[in-house]
Amino acid sequence: MPRNCRSIGAVLVVSLGVLLARPALAASATQVTRSAWAGSASLPSYLQMYVYVPAKMAANPPIVVSAHSCGSSASSQVQNIPKTLAAADAQGFIVILPDNPNQNCWDVGTTPALTHDGGSDTYGVALMVKYALMKYGGDPNRVYIFGGSSGAMLTQAMCAVYPDIFRACSARAGVPAGCWAVGYDSTMQWSNSCANGQVSKTAQQWGDQVRMMYPGYTGHRPRMQTFQGESDTTISYNNTGESIKQWTNVLGLGTSPITRTQLVLLRIQVLLAAGLGVQVLEQLEAGVHAVGRRERCREHRADRERARATVHEVLVEDVRRIGEEVRAKIFLHLALRQFGEILGQLLFRIPPGEIGVRLREPCLGQCPHHFGPRERFG
Repeated sequence: MPRNCRSIGAVLVVSLGVLLARPALAASATQVTRSAWAGSASLPSYLQMYVYVPAKMAANPPIVVSAHSCGSSASSQVQNIPKTLAAADAQGFIVILPDNPNQNCWDVGTTPALTHDGGSDTYGVALMVKYALMKYGGDPNRVYIFGGSSGAMLTQAMCAVYPDIFRACSARAGVPAGCWAVGYDSTMQWSNSCANGQVSKTAQQWGDQVRMMYPGYTGHRPRMQTFQGESDTTISYNNTGESIKQWTNVLGLGTSPITRTQLVLLRIQVLLAAGLGVQVLEQLEAGVHAVGRRERCREHRADRERARATVHEVLVEDVRRIGEEVRAKIFLHLALRQFGEILGQLLFRIPPGEIGVRLREPCLGQCPHHFGPRERFG
């Protein structure tokens, strides 16, 4: 039985853009006394909480939970993500590192762990977040969690069991929420059946399983990012496909990929908010096709001033509070990497519900490139 759950061949690009401090533990992260964050709650005795608080904390700071993998620890987790302190110091967010000394993996296979306020590891992490929100005046609309392998399993379980707490989640090489319960060995916190990719359900079945973890809940459901290397020999890549089925059902999305859709004239990964996928994609395609119906745009055309170009526009609208007006910012020449950096910069300043991305046609007469209708890069 594998002791360390590691992804082989995975390329880690975490969209949350946050990653933690080293609880090695003196100057980086501090252990919080159990009585402070857990109170009298009935929890496993091994659970521990570490927290990193930047020197200059943001007003109403975001809270980010980073969960380590099997056979690891909070201090080892920090060593795996060395840019965390710089990111936290620059943006002022709080980092929580849960720990489970002397355990192999996180408990995401028992009934208490997969029940809202039922107990075990998931309940413990939820209490850690609630403590940080109260202690540091954190923003409850900007609470995130990420992790790899067993940490990714905990990530998906937390977002299934506690959708009222988390805004978004990023799981690398994990499994669908509830999968680990099949053939679960509580002594090693392991499931051979799930790890080997032998658990398969329909999207509806996976979605129903998530909804039963918090019966009656009708509020916000966290956005989920999941990714994994195809050569992973510890956690079967089949689990990523099952996770996609589960979360597309939970979020009411179609199962057909759209991030690599060949948009005419453009080659870009478009990140769409849940519930807007099909509609926004149709608008994107319609906008691009409209350009194709006109005469091809040439760099040296005499009437260039009358040409229209499709450009990216990031719209920010704050609907939760009154403040100064935030105007749209237009990017005429935007590479994919730069586009990602912009979204990353927005992440901890603007709640996810306030970011919109669409295409528009300005009267600027500037061509993004010289490809014609139904042509694309690469």
